[in-house]
Amino acid sequence: MISRAELQSQLHEVGLADHAATLADHARPSIMIARVVTPDETQLALGASKLGGNPDVPEDFQWPHHNNRPLLFLGQFNLAEVTAYDVEKQLPDEGILYFFSDRLHGEAGVVFYHPSGSPHGLIRHPHPALSDDSYPLPAARLSFNTEWSFPSGEYLHNSVGEH
Repeated sequence: MISRAELQSQLHEVGLADHAATLADHARPSIMIARVVTPDETQLALGASKLGGNPDVPEDFQWPHHNNRPLLFLGQFNLAEVTAYDVEKQLPDEGILYFFSDRLHGEAGVVFYHPSGSPHGLIRHPHPALSDDSYPLPAARLSFNTEWSFPSGEYLHNSVGEH
């Protein structure tokens, strides 16, 4: 990731000299996530970061439900893979975050944290009740990078005013 000074210089170069300092001051490092298509989930290491597929969870894991329906597994992030990109150190250095959602109705979502990122004691848990509306999403390996992100124009307008 380029430095804040380099960011400000690039903003000058693209014609934003009048706003470069304000934009650079409000820019925040962000962890960017890219999907890498994976033809077969078995090619992914147990506990690896991924979107879709089946979660790699502790053996005593209880699948989350909402209104008596199992939630859809969205993905998992192995924080040991993410920590190098977390320049503001907002996340734990290890462990796995799991994300589940009620895909059709948008009424519920659950995030679980397992403190160990080690594959020891994890199993790849299939969805408990497959149906047309709860099939697993195709698995995709994840890669990470750090980039600058900017708040919305509305936020900038409200917090610093127009210049």
